[in-house]
Amino acid sequence: MLFAEALEEVGRRIDQAQESYHTARKRLTDGRGNLLRQVEMLRELGAENSKDLPEEMEGDLARADLPDSQKTGSDDAS
Repeated sequence: MLFAEALEEVGRRIDQAQESYHTARKRLTDGRGNLLRQVEMLRELGAENSKDLPEEMEGDLARADLPDSQKTGSDDAS
């Protein structure tokens, strides 16, 4: 029984980690002051950067300005 209990605890922790990931990702991409939009606004003002966003985040940036009803993404599928 100790192994089964430990395995259940691992499952709960994985679920918690996944929930935390989705919360952090949503804060990065959603809302008026989201971080990706702020980055884009800085670019529009002429700020230069030495690194590009990862490709999967570029898609999030493109959706950041859409109304919630038009947003779709792979994050909700898991």
